[in-house]
Amino acid sequence: MKNSKKHLFGIVFVVKYWKMNKKKNIDWKRMNAQYQASRKRGEANEKIPEF
Repeated sequence: MKNSKKHLFGIVFVVKYWKMNKKKNIDWKRMNAQYQASRKRGEANEKIPEF
């Protein structure tokens, strides 16, 4: 349950960040790939993806 809560927080963070930066033409695929990579290390809710 702890992991699923962590996962949910990560998704909410990414969605909010994407909406906030939608007008700035953020490279969504790159951001998503970096989020997936950090999630595999279990750090999705601790590290903000760097662009």
